[in-house]
Amino acid sequence: MEKEMKDLPELLTVEEMANFLKIQKNKAYNLIYKKQVPILRLGSQIRIPKCLFIKWIRENKITLE
Repeated sequence: MEKEMKDLPELLTVEEMANFLKIQKNKAYNLIYKKQVPILRLGSQIRIPKCLFIKWIRENKITLE
């Protein structure tokens, strides 16, 4: 998983986040809507900073295997 995290872009799209977590895109938006995932808004676009995303994964002890 560490190698996969290392390969992530510095700013993830919602789709990239969903693919990484192996969840549906609407579930990813639901996490964002509930403010459970740290995001960055660029106008109407949503991006998830890689460093905050990795920190969020570790703090929430998400297992992806």
